[in-house]
Amino acid sequence: MKKSINLLISLLFVSTIIIGCSSDKVDKNDKNTSENNEIEDDRTNNNIDGDANDSNENTNVSNEADDEENNMQSKEEDYEVHLGGEMVETKNGIIIEGESNLLPGSRVTGEVKVVDKNVSMYLFDSTEELDFSQDATEVVEDDGSFHLELEHPNMDKETVVSVKFSLLEEQDDEILDHYGEHGEKLEGPFIYKHINTEDGIDLNTVYQKAEVMTTFTPKEDNKAIRHFKEPNWHEKPDDIGDPEVWIEIDEVNNDDDYQYIRGRSNLIEGSRIMLKPGLMKVAETMIQKDGSFYFKYDYKDSDSTLIVFDSSDHQWGIVEDTYGKKGQKLEGEWAGSDITEKKQIIEYEVELKETEEIEVPDNVDIEMNDSEITLLIPEDILFGFDKYKLKDDSKKTLQEIGGLLTDSFNKDDYTVEIEGHTDNEGDDQYNQELSEKRADEVKKYFENQLKETDVSFITKGYGSRKPVASNDTESGQAKNRRVEIVINMK
Repeated sequence: MKKSINLLISLLFVSTIIIGCSSDKVDKNDKNTSENNEIEDDRTNNNIDGDANDSNENTNVSNEADDEENNMQSKEEDYEVHLGGEMVETKNGIIIEGESNLLPGSRVTGEVKVVDKNVSMYLFDSTEELDFSQDATEVVEDDGSFHLELEHPNMDKETVVSVKFSLLEEQDDEILDHYGEHGEKLEGPFIYKHINTEDGIDLNTVYQKAEVMTTFTPKEDNKAIRHFKEPNWHEKPDDIGDPEVWIEIDEVNNDDDYQYIRGRSNLIEGSRIMLKPGLMKVAETMIQKDGSFYFKYDYKDSDSTLIVFDSSDHQWGIVEDTYGKKGQKLEGEWAGSDITEKKQIIEYEVELKETEEIEVPDNVDIEMNDSEITLLIPEDILFGFDKYKLKDDSKKTLQEIGGLLTDSFNKDDYTVEIEGHTDNEGDDQYNQELSEKRADEVKKYFENQLKETDVSFITKGYGSRKPVASNDTESGQAKNRRVEIVINMK
């Protein structure tokens, strides 16, 4: 711009000199001067336009750089880690298309495993016996995405697929500096405590990791698609870590192969508890961040079992510090002395009972994922094509499900989530509204049927955003057009 202004001043100076000459020269030069001025004006305007374009381009580049810098700064200040995305089962493998707010360059690990049962494995940061396990590691891209490919176990059993971000994995110095060498700066619902079992057993150094998981059971006629969800935690007990320990049982179930026990306690995260139906312990598990715990072990026909907490039995250092190396700090109703070993332990008796198998209507599928039980009802059972009002013959199916909700779970008051889903045909907004209306119609039916109970209902519509099968085939689209009844046992 400064260059253009200097040029205009020069032109004015030249014009003043010409005006001071004879009239003949003035007349003769008027045309030339006018033409020259027009040329110079064009050049000047071009220079001005060019400078303006350069300025706009520089501004755009500057704005993009500022946006990138602000996004990076936002990520750098965000220790509450989010992990999401979806898992797609293929014929030969499992593909994870992940999403996160992790710093670019962070390494994440995907794992697929088939869990047999809980066992006693005190030398490892695990209490599970695995039938299959395989993992792979990839780097997080600038936009937070990552792509992982894993082997398929090809076993007709519940398969667990997870993604974790751990500072025990090989991470760059920038990542370690940001999240802490032990992951101590990590925050949020995806965060778990763990220890290092790779380089020898160190029970005194506790790390934090971010992890998310989902499950599926392979089916020949349908390849699974699952979406990673934020973990659904209980509200953390106010007295967590109190020496007066309590234990509560939420659910006791069994099938032909396994016994399942789910409960809660005010023991701190990482505390290891065991099951002793007799003199020998048969399984162990660890207390989660909200005090919850879960046992899956070989079914034994017995009336009761003991849950035992022993702070001297290969516990983490923070657990020993909280309750005493010999349990000397333990108090309360279930604190008792083990005279032979001169220590205090917690013993809680659980009554076991034969449970009835959950029976659902023939046209409804059932899936279990940790503490969630999901009933999948195909669209054509409930609604006409492109409709949201319930068909008359759908009410028999809903009536059976309503009876299941009140009679088949060992809980009196809980919340049921009703989700509407569509395939990917048609307008996104239309599909969204249709899925919401369908969920609302099912909710109205259940509220009328179960109005004398303490079961409550919420609804969500997802449109086509959460398929469970590929939309590339008609059969896959049919599976995606559904209503899901989600019962959370926590």
